[in-house]
Amino acid sequence: MSYSKPYYILLFILLAFVALVAKAQLPHDFRSEQVLLCPDSQYYQAGDTIWLQGVVTCNSTTDFLPYSRYVTVELVTPDTAIARLETELDSLGRFSTLLPIDSLLHEGNYALRAYTELMRNFSPKNFAFQPITIAENYPDKDRDIDDTIICRAFPWGGSLASGMVQHITVWLCDRSGIALPGIELALKDGDGSTIDLRTTSANGFAVFSFAPERDAEYSVYSTRSYSTVPLAKVQTDDSKPKIQCFLQERKVSFTISNESALPRGYRIYGYDCKNGLSQVDAKTNRGAFLLQSKPSLFTIFLTDSLNRVLSQSSAFGVTKLQCSVTTPDVVALGDSIFPVIEGLPEHATIVTRLMTGNISMVGDAASAINIASQVTSPIPMPSNYVSYRNGEKFFNDVTAWLATATFSRFDLPDAIERDSLIYSHMPKLQMSFSGNAYLNSGYSLANGTLVAYNTETNEVSNTSFKKNGDFDLILNNYYGNTRFYFQAADKKELAVKAVFQFPDKTYPSVTLPEQLLFVVNDSTLNIEDSSLKLPELTVKAYVKKEANIPTNKFYSVRYKDREEIERRHYLTLRHVLQNIIGIKVEQKGVFSTRGASTLHGGSRVPIFVDNVQYGADMVDEIESLFEMPTEEIESVEYMPPWKALAYSWNSFNGLVLVKTRNSKIKPAETMGSFFTFEGLAPTLGFAPAVAKNAGKQTLVVDFISPQGTDTFYKEILVTDNK
Repeated sequence: MSYSKPYYILLFILLAFVALVAKAQLPHDFRSEQVLLCPDSQYYQAGDTIWLQGVVTCNSTTDFLPYSRYVTVELVTPDTAIARLETELDSLGRFSTLLPIDSLLHEGNYALRAYTELMRNFSPKNFAFQPITIAENYPDKDRDIDDTIICRAFPWGGSLASGMVQHITVWLCDRSGIALPGIELALKDGDGSTIDLRTTSANGFAVFSFAPERDAEYSVYSTRSYSTVPLAKVQTDDSKPKIQCFLQERKVSFTISNESALPRGYRIYGYDCKNGLSQVDAKTNRGAFLLQSKPSLFTIFLTDSLNRVLSQSSAFGVTKLQCSVTTPDVVALGDSIFPVIEGLPEHATIVTRLMTGNISMVGDAASAINIASQVTSPIPMPSNYVSYRNGEKFFNDVTAWLATATFSRFDLPDAIERDSLIYSHMPKLQMSFSGNAYLNSGYSLANGTLVAYNTETNEVSNTSFKKNGDFDLILNNYYGNTRFYFQAADKKELAVKAVFQFPDKTYPSVTLPEQLLFVVNDSTLNIEDSSLKLPELTVKAYVKKEANIPTNKFYSVRYKDREEIERRHYLTLRHVLQNIIGIKVEQKGVFSTRGASTLHGGSRVPIFVDNVQYGADMVDEIESLFEMPTEEIESVEYMPPWKALAYSWNSFNGLVLVKTRNSKIKPAETMGSFFTFEGLAPTLGFAPAVAKNAGKQTLVVDFISPQGTDTFYKEILVTDNK
């Protein structure tokens, strides 16, 4: 039996296609989230307040909703975090809050950084960054007036192989990192012969395509300057294997260059958020395979037998929403802008903002969620979409930029070998801080008790000291600038004066993306240590629980809340106290049933009504207090001694705490200490964009949904209605 040559070719293609289909899924729920961070401006003055809004999503979930319930936002320099806040997400993963700028902050370029606890499992490269400028007078020009050109050239796939068509991405900018469009570049070989001419795009990109020769060097020149000094040099390197991939809908095509440099037992992996991590069973140096779902970003890895990455390549798939947006061309100063949107999917999230001046560094939803959260590059991602009349040129710039990027969502060997251990932080139900306490004599408080009193909500929390005086105290969510009163007691439940220390060990160090260093390092940052200090606070994470578990106080026989008072039809405070276990009510007051105190010879229990104490000598007042109608009472609680110490230093038999329905009185200071900790920033409503400055501005509308993400730009004129 004989077959024709075309038959063998067709059979080979079919077998190659089948052999290249991805194997069974490896672990794929890599829960690194992504943040779209949207400040209301790029320029501020010291003392201003930044209005922040944004959305946290997770590409590995079908509904796009994040696992986390909180997001941390910081104002940072390359060395330190100057301001920090943590705010809660709503049911759609959105947040909106205010970040005050210190009035003593010096002029210069800074960056806003946003992340969740879960994102910290992977890398600071996944954090959201947004550069801002703080200056007395905002810059009038988009870029420097000098002719300084910074050029960076990157071969696709990380190296330049000989003998086949190769691509080089070139990016031009000025000293401030602003892209330089419309500049003609020439690619020349070692003899000075011009191989190709290209003009930079609106984002400063140019791509050269040619077939390099072995051991040759190529240089990039600007035809405008006629300089003999090249802007960048690239040399061929055939000692390294290289892989490249291309994405079309669900089809992934790949090519391996320098096949002779492949190590024995090499492997190929592919990853995207929708299809997970897969191993490609490839027997040839080129091929194609189909994915189950259409990805927005796909990365292919070439590794050795130990799964160490030798080369990688990423490809971007367009997933746009079919929406139409209608906005006014002219608005008055102070007006809110409500875009009319048609064709928006159900449960989609919309973020609107009005930006003044150059928007080349303003992030958009598609890049922040689909791309920037998974790969990183030493040059800025293209964002100047508004300069194009169609999306094709912008897509070409994104493709050129991806050729310079490396995957950063997770470390591939760790993900393959121990994927279940890479989640150490999960969304937290409560906030906590840690510290150490010791006496003035220097001895630590071992086996004692610490009571923390929230002066805003009148809530009391407690914990026990460890042998070295360390403690971990869990609190319900509290807001920033909340004042806490701390009272320490030794193991005999005696109130003592303690010295507290609160080390800050959990926040990540500042690691700015390389592309932001163009802007941030160019500024003069001279910050006084004494004027800008973050609170010393440790915040930990707890595993998410769906059930709403009532506190021990809810079940306690020593606590009567408003609901139980009404259900049991108590008429007066006396009736309530008579039904609390642990105390007995007599004509002259309330007494503890735990026996006479060995320290003070009596067992009388003081009564606090809205933190006003009724002592043993106030017999007449106590008798009238017992007749207080329950319509005025919110709750009644008998506190054991270790909790009572937060209210009175001599409450060694406990105390009765009565809160009225109009309780606003703060407790009096005792021998403890007051501290102010950083808590949650107040959550604001998710509001539309507001015209705050007159002149030409750019309206940015981001659409975020599981069906896709997109960004709409529109120039709007804001007029002074005065």
